[in-house]
Amino acid sequence: MTRTLTGVLAFVALLLSGTAAQAGESVLPFHATLQVIQDCEASPDSDQCGNFPDWLATCRAQGYDYAFQGLRTGYADFMGKVTSFEQGCLHFSGPGGLARSYVQLTIKGRNGDTLTLFAAGVFDFAQANVPATGTYSISGGTGRFAGARGSGTTGNVTSGGNPGSTIYLDGSLRLPHGQH
Repeated sequence: MTRTLTGVLAFVALLLSGTAAQAGESVLPFHATLQVIQDCEASPDSDQCGNFPDWLATCRAQGYDYAFQGLRTGYADFMGKVTSFEQGCLHFSGPGGLARSYVQLTIKGRNGDTLTLFAAGVFDFAQANVPATGTYSISGGTGRFAGARGSGTTGNVTSGGNPGSTIYLDGSLRLPHGQH
């Protein structure tokens, strides 16, 4: 039930963030490419990954099958080189390795400004070379991205058999006027 409610809430958030631009805001095209540099399950003792066992327990308590956390580096429009931290829950369904992922992601620019996103996607781990599909919603930020919102699509590039090795985001970024 919790998993279904979380999925419904995520869908509503995506719909609301994709509405027409409000008066007093700028709508800008947005793209980010992020590559995993650390899988928290493989190295849970690092500073950023120290709470992976707790996150796994949280996902399982909500009815998900598994969890993941990871650190990424890459590039995001209006931010330049970035780092990111993600926490996600996985629900496996259907034949093979079909998995639905629900991810909280914070992208941080060199100057400390952040964007906070939620993404929902579908991966097929049994067919690692088949790109994932999904959507994301920007739910806020800090610094010059305070009050940010936006939405778009997300996908992946497979590397070393890991279908989530590199992800990309394509869509729009909505900022209050004077913040870009």
